[in-house]
Amino acid sequence: MDSAFFRRLRQANQIQIDNPKCVPVICKYKEGSLIFKDLSTDRIFITNKEETILTFLIKLRKSITIPSDISIFILLNNDMMPATTSLIGDLYYKYKSDDNFLYFNLLEENCFG
Repeated sequence: MDSAFFRRLRQANQIQIDNPKCVPVICKYKEGSLIFKDLSTDRIFITNKEETILTFLIKLRKSITIPSDISIFILLNNDMMPATTSLIGDLYYKYKSDDNFLYFNLLEENCFG
């Protein structure tokens, strides 16, 4: 395995040591995205285990400026959309990657026209 993997693994483990009630999440953006085009890299979030997907989406909208007519959708493993009531911690323990990060793929959709 490459050094980037071990760097992410160490980073995820350190996040959990420093924040035992939180899990590390990486948000990846769809290539060609119009909303996320100004974000050059994937973003790391340190998220409370008891937070729901809906709460995470609200915080995400506040952290990056998104027009109100655009909806954001989260995919796990690029194919599963979790329920908005799902707890981040439950998803983390079920779907975390080998590098101990939970990966969210973000998609946008213009929902009003």
